[in-house]
Amino acid sequence: MKKHLLKIILIALFGLAYGSSLKAQSVAFYGGISTPNDEVNNVYNSSTSIPSLREKTELGYHIGARARMPLAASFLLSGGVSWNRFPETSVYVVKPNSIDPKKNDTLAGIGTEQNIVPVALGLDYVIFNKGLGMFIGGELAYNYIGNTTTVIYNNQSIPLDEPDEVQNRVGGGIGLGVFFDAKIATAIVDLKYNMINLIGKEDNEPAKNYVTLSVGLMLGGMSNF
Repeated sequence: MKKHLLKIILIALFGLAYGSSLKAQSVAFYGGISTPNDEVNNVYNSSTSIPSLREKTELGYHIGARARMPLAASFLLSGGVSWNRFPETSVYVVKPNSIDPKKNDTLAGIGTEQNIVPVALGLDYVIFNKGLGMFIGGELAYNYIGNTTTVIYNNQSIPLDEPDEVQNRVGGGIGLGVFFDAKIATAIVDLKYNMINLIGKEDNEPAKNYVTLSVGLMLGGMSNF
């Protein structure tokens, strides 16, 4: 799964580099935290009749790159790729009526890690730019979702000996950002609500989303657009 995600990221970054060559100094690199809802680690996309307890998805992180090119007054075409990583959480198979998976009521468990790689394209609108500025944006994203699973038995984690599956979903995002334009570079802070599986989800698959808070640096100033 990691090899597939690496190929996807490299191809997307190559596309960003080519696109940014059409308009110099328009690529931003960023990173930050990713806050998921409780369904992001629901790898089987459904409930089960087997008594089980699933831990909440934990706070993750992301890194990414984004290119921006001017379209019209105050509008920018925006496209990019990022990698979101959510740490391992567990689903415990327990005895009926058990409420504490840490006790001896646990029969077995499955540990899961999530990697989400959205390749996105959208529009940004610059509300104002006077050195310090603000923008809003929206995008569509083709999401590559990879899950790494391990069996937890007798307090030991055993990787499953099976191919890792990469799922695809179409989602989107809306966000708000502020920036400081220093002409040769621009510092950007943005908050975005990301929807993973708007299109292409399975029957009974719950809505999965996460919020990202990012800090980035763009080569060049917003005024150059």
